[in-house]
Amino acid sequence: GVWPAVLVAFLGGPMFSQFQPGRIDHHAPQIVLLVGAFAAMAAAFDPARARLAALAGLAIAVSLAISLENLPFIAILAAAPALAFVVQGAPARSLLLWFSAGLGLGLPALYAATIASGRWSLAFCDALSLAQLAPALALVASCMAMAAVAARLRTAPARLAIAAIAGGAVLALYVVAFPACLGDPLAATDPLVREVWLSHVREAMPLSWLAARELDEALAFAAPTTLGLAGAATLAWASAGLARARWLLLAALILVGFAVGAWQIRAFSSVLPLAGLGALGGAMALARRGARRHALAGGPLAL
Repeated sequence: GVWPAVLVAFLGGPMFSQFQPGRIDHHAPQIVLLVGAFAAMAAAFDPARARLAALAGLAIAVSLAISLENLPFIAILAAAPALAFVVQGAPARSLLLWFSAGLGLGLPALYAATIASGRWSLAFCDALSLAQLAPALALVASCMAMAAVAARLRTAPARLAIAAIAGGAVLALYVVAFPACLGDPLAATDPLVREVWLSHVREAMPLSWLAARELDEALAFAAPTTLGLAGAATLAWASAGLARARWLLLAALILVGFAVGAWQIRAFSSVLPLAGLGALGGAMALARRGARRHALAGGPLAL
């Protein structure tokens, strides 16, 4: 898999600009944290490695403390333990508890360390504040509640009902307590700042805007992402068990990344490494399939 990995990495070229030597920016650490959170969560789907979910929770906490830019990806990762609970039942109990520990301990600690105590009770929609901490802690409590009843719920429909109630409670808390954040998160920005600066930020433009001006660059964003999504989705369809769950999680993250990137192209920096994993998985699957066919035909790979 070495050469396909190298080639796929270069397909994610636009991501490399975030890692230029001497560049201090929030994108690079958040890209690393997102890939790490996915890897830890995917590994934690195996009950024997459930403790890795704590690393996923901690990586999410650190990412939120930096900025909210990867929030759509984080929402998918945060929903993964609940979906595992619905599908697996009791075996997902450790996953829920470890994820709760990582997020439930990490986020409050980072909140206290990075936000002045006089602002702990304030809510903002575009940066870590009470508006994000409260729903996150409600999610932690919901995961712990699901873990407590996991062994008693024998059927998937019953577990789905509990997960839906838990998710609804978290969403209701957000809607009731922080309704202002349901609209434009940058609504408080000064109109002059919007007109003179914010509306001209290139990375906040939609993919259609970029395609109309620089089609080659737009394709450099969209084509690898599409390739990675196709690879992850195909492997999810062709796999079973843990492998299917992991490929499904990856496909969901890439799909969300593509959707957000179509709205604001900045999201492609985060989704391209994930898309590379999907593309690499697809390339390796095709290579194995070709090797088997060649071996059956009596070629040199028959050895």
